Amino acid sequence: MDFSLLTTDSLFILLAFGLLAFLISYFCIPVIIRHAEKHHLMDSPNHRSSHNIPTPSMGGIAIVLAIILSMGIAFLISDFTIAIILPFALLAFMLLGYFDDRLDLSALLKLGFQIGFAITLYFSGFKPDAVFGLLGLGEIPQWLVLPFHIGLVVLLFNAYILIDGIDGFSGVLLAINFAFFGLVFWVAGLSN
Repeated sequence: MDFSLLTTDSLFILLAFGLLAFLISYFCIPVIIRHAEKHHLMDSPNHRSSHNIPTPSMGGIAIVLAIILSMGIAFLISDFTIAIILPFALLAFMLLGYFDDRLDLSALLKLGFQIGFAITLYFSGFKPDAVFGLLGLGEIPQWLVLPFHIGLVVLLFNAYILIDGIDGFSGVLLAINFAFFGLVFWVAGLSN
């Protein structure tokens, strides 16, 4: 990787947005916990739980709000193109998770939402055209790009949901993934 692109100014900006996102989530979490307790939005322990008492199930809202607000500010002061669609995508998934926790939505409805979201991303220009040697493959044939993209989005979304019940783990994993892939894409010159 070419780390020469990481100037002092750009590192300061990245750290400032990271700190802003942290502070937003830090101050939102107590409000969200009170809301969850007031409206009985608690996750009851079961055989897959890492907790023994009912726990508020809405902590991800604070993380998503922090990312949305930070990226919104980034979009306003820079040419960070992905900041246009990502906040809307995160908001849509946050609302899906919220209503799923409240109403216990069917798996088929959630799958339909995921496929619809993947198609929206595809036609917005966020689509893979190569897998860069993964599984011995290079460029993806054009007729396979949309099905591959839909499968990848659904796979990644559901893989993340599987770990969502482990307290704090999914949020930390999300932050690490955003930081790692953001840095990799930025260093590779793919920040737009």
